Amino acid sequence: MEKTKTRKIGRGERLTPFGISILVLLLVYTLMLLGLILWGLLTSVKSAEEYGNIINSGMYRLPKRIVLHVKEVMDAMKKSASADSLITMDKVSFFEVFVYSLLFAGGCAFFKTLVTCLTAYACARFNFKSSKVIYSIVIITMTVPIVGNLPSELYTVHTLNLYDHIWGVWIMRANFLGLYFLVMYNGFKGMPSALFEAAKLDGGNNFQILWHIALPLIKGTFTTVFLIYFVEYWNEYQVPMVYLPTFPTLGYTVYDSIFGSLKQEIRDVPSQLTLAFIVVLPIVVLYLIFQNKLMGNITVGGVKG
Repeated sequence: MEKTKTRKIGRGERLTPFGISILVLLLVYTLMLLGLILWGLLTSVKSAEEYGNIINSGMYRLPKRIVLHVKEVMDAMKKSASADSLITMDKVSFFEVFVYSLLFAGGCAFFKTLVTCLTAYACARFNFKSSKVIYSIVIITMTVPIVGNLPSELYTVHTLNLYDHIWGVWIMRANFLGLYFLVMYNGFKGMPSALFEAAKLDGGNNFQILWHIALPLIKGTFTTVFLIYFVEYWNEYQVPMVYLPTFPTLGYTVYDSIFGSLKQEIRDVPSQLTLAFIVVLPIVVLYLIFQNKLMGNITVGGVKG
């Protein structure tokens, strides 16, 4: 069989005008993002007086002296409490808020990824009419916006005693809807059917085939989807605000410092930015550890024998 030749771009080759323009746009976009992050980091170590000095353009100058607002932010979180606030953060330590965030983000991400994976496997490997119905439901919910269901959802959550329980939110988020159902569905569809047929001939049942063959082949995709969902739920503030009034998370804490009762304690921008960088720090560590999975392609491999 004739091999397909691939041409490598040499050092002497020139970029086209279109390629140069795209490269410049991407470079400018990257510098803008990095500039905002750098500005936020420098502003978070300024004093409130230095930042608020409009005459000397304090918000744009380099900090004259470094002021850490970490202790101030921690103390403000302990003092924050308001009668008209949906979530009161009094008597809640920063460690407890951090644990609540881990439980909320980790649990929601795991159960949503697990249900998505199992449902995609069932639809891809078993040719039932219900499989086509489930696939159609995913497509419809992705294309048709569903709005105005919050009152009915709250009523259902209260009726089923899921309100104000972290495990209740896990159950609420354990669904198969979304883009990553299609990713896993195509992954299972692309697996060689000979693997499953050989396992059946060896006496394996459906659960053994799923556990020993399908899941190991898709574990890379499973991990990537889990990490993406974890980052999404880590930054989430609306769900804790509505469904977890006694379990404040770090995502809600940032929201509360700008629009809620915590704003009365954290009034200056440097302290608010300090809180934002504290919240984003675990995500940065998570990215550094799993950057290959997050930046890599979501693919599924096969076994040749």
